[in-house]
Amino acid sequence: MYLTHGGYGLFGTLDLQGGYCRILAQGLGCTVVAVEYRLAPEGTLGESVEDFIAVARSATVSEPVVLAGDSAGGAIAVSAAAVLPESSGLLLTNPNLDLSLAAFDSAGRGVFWGVGVFLMLLWLSTLGVG
Repeated sequence: MYLTHGGYGLFGTLDLQGGYCRILAQGLGCTVVAVEYRLAPEGTLGESVEDFIAVARSATVSEPVVLAGDSAGGAIAVSAAAVLPESSGLLLTNPNLDLSLAAFDSAGRGVFWGVGVFLMLLWLSTLGVG
């Protein structure tokens, strides 16, 4: 399993995932490789996906390969799976997949509207736009 962290593509480290990786490895009986990626503004979302793909392709394994990630890491794992035919599954925890912020639309322009704007600004920065 190759796993990458969340953090809106702006922050987060492998150190934050150490305990989670150990729990997954022990519980699932598999090897879990934590993958670091370039963060915005130095890197874009596309470059983060390239980093993840490079690590996943560098290993030679004869067993099924699962790509995993949480939040922004989930979006990276899904994007990588689209170009890695050798991947056999995804393990995603609250992946950031819907940039339309549809969930925030139902809340109206109350407290969540500001959160939605903030999230969109964070995502734009990972795309090299913000």
